[in-house]
Amino acid sequence: QLGCDVRLSDTALVIEHGDSGFRDDSKFTKIPLLFADVVFTALPNGYGCCAGNLVHCSLVAVAPQLEVVSSAFHEVSEASAEQHSHFKPKPVDLSLQGVWIFSVAGSSLELQELLFELSARGAVRWDMHECFQAVGLLGNGSYGLVAGGRSIIHEQCRESTEAQATTDSLLCMNKVAIKTSKRNPTRVEQDQFKAEIGFLVKVRGHPNIVKMYGAFCDLDQTEEIKEGKEEAPKQERRPEATRLRFFIVMELGMAG
Repeated sequence: QLGCDVRLSDTALVIEHGDSGFRDDSKFTKIPLLFADVVFTALPNGYGCCAGNLVHCSLVAVAPQLEVVSSAFHEVSEASAEQHSHFKPKPVDLSLQGVWIFSVAGSSLELQELLFELSARGAVRWDMHECFQAVGLLGNGSYGLVAGGRSIIHEQCRESTEAQATTDSLLCMNKVAIKTSKRNPTRVEQDQFKAEIGFLVKVRGHPNIVKMYGAFCDLDQTEEIKEGKEEAPKQERRPEATRLRFFIVMELGMAG
């Protein structure tokens, strides 16, 4: 968008309008990334014009889930008022609801690095199986499974002749832990999984808590329920989301 700069904050995509010398809130639009859906596609011919040069370009669409974020903040505030009296949720501007489309210049690996940065802030990607592959079950819990995994993107990065990623880049991860929600999760189970994503985003960068590399969602193509429990009653499931499955990709603790 001409005349605008876009940057990443800890929790949002920030669009700066007009003269960058002004720093008041009226000059910014902040798009919350927590639970926002993120998808991407290459331009039809793969190239676009940036500063007069022909470069690789992709379109990235970000759809904030503001009602979900607003509801989550409200529930946390109500349920934890006594234990967390210092917690004061900020109001969510529902006028930002919609789909925001950005043209991103750069190589395929640079695009992946941006997507991982968005997802590490809680944005939900829909290309889980193009990025990671589960390689073995590590354990299971009350509302999900944990598997070891390997990064497909890491292998592509090693084989690529494009610019090398820095050692602290999210592209450099190889072995990961993948936490997967149950099939046909109930509303409570979905909320528990989203709460964990929100927590990991909030403590992002803490030296004693595992890193979250990304949040993903996908349509479950398997008909059967294989966790050993009966399928949840229909009244407990969201009809529009009964086949969704959520994933949290995290740092793998090699020591257990």
